[in-house]
Amino acid sequence: MSLSREQILVIGGGEVGYTALKFCKKNNFSVIIVDSNPHCKIRSEVDLFERNHDFDKIKQIPAGKSILFTINESLNELPSILQRFEFEYIIPAIPIHAMAKLTYVYLNQKGIEVNPSPNLIQFIKTRIEPSLIHSYNQKEGIIVASFMPHGLECAPNCCEFMDCPVTGIEKPKPLHELLKDACKGFPAKILVSKQITANLGGIPGKSVNELFSFIDLLNDQMIIGTACMCHGIINAIELTKSKSSDF
Repeated sequence: MSLSREQILVIGGGEVGYTALKFCKKNNFSVIIVDSNPHCKIRSEVDLFERNHDFDKIKQIPAGKSILFTINESLNELPSILQRFEFEYIIPAIPIHAMAKLTYVYLNQKGIEVNPSPNLIQFIKTRIEPSLIHSYNQKEGIIVASFMPHGLECAPNCCEFMDCPVTGIEKPKPLHELLKDACKGFPAKILVSKQITANLGGIPGKSVNELFSFIDLLNDQMIIGTACMCHGIINAIELTKSKSSDF
């Protein structure tokens, strides 16, 4: 994938974040990393380290340089960062569904209570081919889906072929399209993770900005998902407006 010299935001400074940083440095990209742990793996590799939430420094990071910000474990600062600054790609590098977490945080900050929707996720489950469902938690409103069968691993440096090099099975559609189909008729946003390089995906910054606009129009429920051609996750959530909210 061809990238311009715009800034990349990496959410998480662990092993995946470390891989993202190395890729960005190699290609002379400006990279901003956020993590709640000031001693995360990436710390010794960045050019600048910022503890004081002086996010204006993001504007000062030139091509080929990097900065690590420590943020709250709840990711409360993330919506503001994403709304204030333009990133070409956002690379989720934490062991949770980062875009669902972002959605929860953004809605909470607007005075909206957010909870999982067991009924909605149960209905969506009936629309997904059972062989694609890797895990399902009705109580938490989560489905993890994948074309890769349990017990098998993706090929090293796989480039997301329509014909899987491990199973030999041809995908009828990319998984992100199948999940969009499953969610038709409901307020849903399935963010497409684009392959930046082998084993590293990112969500276009424009898509995340569109997510905020989409959330602002919601009333009572939604589905938020992230998926590439082969793997994906969706969360079904319910919204309750706080009496003190003007949203």
